[in-house]
Parts: sequence; structure tokens; C-alpha cells
Amino acid sequence: GDVARAEHLLARHWPPRPEETDVQVFTFSASARARVALGAGRFREALEIAEEGLGPVDKLGLNHPAGRICWISAMEAALAQGDLAEADRVFEIAASRPAGHVYPYLRANMRRFRAALAAARDDPGTAEAEFRASAGAFRDLKCVVDRAVVQTEHLEWLDREGRAGDDEALRLEAEARAVFEPLGAAAWLERLDRVVAGAAQPIG
Repeated sequence: GDVARAEHLLARHWPPRPEETDVQVFTFSASARARVALGAGRFREALEIAEEGLGPVDKLGLNHPAGRICWISAMEAALAQGDLAEADRVFEIAASRPAGHVYPYLRANMRRFRAALAAARDDPGTAEAEFRASAGAFRDLKCVVDRAVVQTEHLEWLDREGRAGDDEALRLEAEARAVFEPLGAAAWLERLDRVVAGAAQPIG
């Protein structure tokens, strides 16, 4: 959650627009700059940078770490702005790939964002199923932080549905917190705390 430190490191190691013509260097630079912009809450900037990084995705491939990070960042930024049309467009970049060209980690993220899109469109059945499927996929891949992220987003959705006191919500909060606390992941812990604080407020 130390955005200032991240921006310092970014400025030190990655120029704003690298002159390097190597596709990997270009895309890694975009992925790093997009993540920092997201962390700072500059969602429009993050979206623009991430989409710039996705420009050469056909050369690099969406399963490449840098291309994948740009795609995830673009999805997060579009959703953070409530721009569902743009989120749909970015989602299609992955959804349009042949099934064999989408690795398990990317598929798990697709389910995460399918859940978020369903939640935004008031489709609770799809949202709940996809949140659970995504968390399960990340568990199988042993991606504990990614799973905790999905669990937090699932918890926030349950809170919006008036279900923050459900047993499932309590489990999600406890499991996500157990991952984020040792990491000092302040931004994610704050999101958990907001849900807990809201659930503790008396009704009426």
C-alpha cells in the first residue's frame, strides 16, 4: 500500500515512455505504470496505460506475465470507474481467445471479472457462482493472494446485498485477513475493515 515508494521505484527503473523497441520491455513498463496508477486511485490513467500495454498483445500473448498484468489492470480500472462498456470490451480480449490459448491463471481471473460484471448488473446468481469458482481456481493454483483478493471482492458484494453477517461472509473476511495481515497489505485490509465496520453499525 506504499504508493509513494512504488512511484519512486517506478521513476527510478522505468521511464514514462520507454524508447526500447523490445515488446517485452515496452509491455513490462506499461504493466508496472498501470499498477502504480491503480494503487494511487488514478483509474483513467491506469486504463489508458494498461490498454497501451495491450497494443502488442498479439505478438507477446495474453498469457505472458506483462500482457496478463496489463489486461487485469485494464479490467480493474474500467470496473473501478463503473465503465461497464469498456470492461466488456477489455474482457473480450481474453474471452475471444481459443480455449487452449488461455492458461489456468488467466481463466481464474476471467471468472473473477465475470463475477464483478454480474454483480454490477444485478445478476446475483452469476456473481455468487463466479466468485466461488474464481476463488476455487486460485486455491487449486496455490495463488493465495489472488484468492484473498477475490474473497474480499466477494465479501464486499455480500455486504452490498445485505449479507455481511452471513457465515460465508465471516469466513471470507477471516481467510482474506489471514493472508493480508502478514503482508502488511494496507489497502486490502482497509477494504476488509470497511465491511466489518459497516456490518457492526446498528440498524435504525
